Amino acid sequence: MASRLARRLNFGLGGGRDCRRLSVWVFAGEPSGDAIGARVLRALRLEAEARNDPVTSVEGVGGPAMLAAGLRASLFPMAEASVMGVAEVAASLPSLRRRLAQAVAAVNAAQPDVLLTIDSKGFSFRLAKAVTNEGTTKVHVVSPSWWAWRGGERNLRALRVAGVDEVACLLPFEPEGVRRAGINAAFVGHPVVEEVRETAGAFREARDARRAAEALRVALLATTGAKQSATVSSTTVSSTTTCDDDDAFLAAVAGLADALAASLFHAPPKKKSADIVNEGTERLSAREWDDAADAAASFTTFASRYLVTRKETWSRTRTEKTCWDAFACAFFDPTTCWVRHMSSHPESPHTQKAAEFITPSFFSRILNSFRGDSERDERVAVVSAVSRAFRSTLVAVADGDDENKRVGCVGVAVALRAGAALAEVLCSSPGGGDASDSRLQDRRETELFFLFRELTRVCVERGERRTARRVESAARRAGFVTEA
Repeated sequence: MASRLARRLNFGLGGGRDCRRLSVWVFAGEPSGDAIGARVLRALRLEAEARNDPVTSVEGVGGPAMLAAGLRASLFPMAEASVMGVAEVAASLPSLRRRLAQAVAAVNAAQPDVLLTIDSKGFSFRLAKAVTNEGTTKVHVVSPSWWAWRGGERNLRALRVAGVDEVACLLPFEPEGVRRAGINAAFVGHPVVEEVRETAGAFREARDARRAAEALRVALLATTGAKQSATVSSTTVSSTTTCDDDDAFLAAVAGLADALAASLFHAPPKKKSADIVNEGTERLSAREWDDAADAAASFTTFASRYLVTRKETWSRTRTEKTCWDAFACAFFDPTTCWVRHMSSHPESPHTQKAAEFITPSFFSRILNSFRGDSERDERVAVVSAVSRAFRSTLVAVADGDDENKRVGCVGVAVALRAGAALAEVLCSSPGGGDASDSRLQDRRETELFFLFRELTRVCVERGERRTARRVESAARRAGFVTEA
């Protein structure tokens, strides 16, 4: 619906504009009109981007959906033009007249290419009739329901009286009746049908993405030779075929991150073990692991945006956990790869390279992928999640009382150098600027501060002076002052 109308506005009604931007003045007086208007504005922006045209200039009256979609500012609150009932209309008549005069003056002053009115026939038709600019094309979205009563086509004359140039109809049989009344009309589709198609498409895409993520998880675990990686459990398979369980989506992200870390630290054993299926199992090459890591990061990004779009992501009333929290917590889980490999193979060049170089490089690539202003919140979420997760691992490595969590001096030194490199990456993430939500920005600053403080404390306690200077330098560049 929205894309058809957007193309018609750009190619048909906005023609002859040369290369200047299309200017639109839009009015929506009801929540349903606000939703339709938001779809149209988003489609107009996409059309302009596809044709490398200047971004459409949009002014008018609308609600929160249209404001989020590109409306500069609402001339007045949309609710003041939406009045139902005889008594309510009579009581609000002076206010409605004042708002109508205000809207007419604004349209005549702006002289837009298109005046787009959405439903709200009482206000919309009066507004269109009062606009005197000859260069403005008047388009009304949502045809009057002339088919709902006998002789209803006669009531379409209100469109001619208002000077409406074209009507965008939501039902396929409506244009014929409108044209018989002497007004151009076009069928653009119904928003409900569009929503159903978009939802079905998103569900199919999410299902396919989760199946691909599960296949990647199994493939990564297979490179480690673990018996449990050879097959996919029935529970996991069923979770990849449904899209209505957000917890299962987060579990898929965590499982993929865990397998990614296991594959990163895996080195072929020198002695045969009962836990190994194939004694000759070889670890992935650096390029192969990078490709797998990028695929895992792409899936996590997709999952994060998909759940936000559904507005069902672990709401703030439950927990602040996001997809990136699940990914980071699983990747840096101190009970699995990190502590086990640092305790058993702390002097291994492979372990040190995985912790000190490959891991920071991986998260640097993730942050580099979020460069636009629209991705600022995603970037901040990654920094916060990684800072908190690695701090938990560092505490387990340095202060663990459990015999299974003791990694020795070499293991602690490796963890500290990895933390210093990771902190440098997190503080130098591209794009700059604060998050749109101040709470996200405060969370980022807090998590980074505690990470620097923990790194400094452990460096001083363990006598790692060189790493301590590196951490202190990174902290000062980021605007933090840490104390031992």
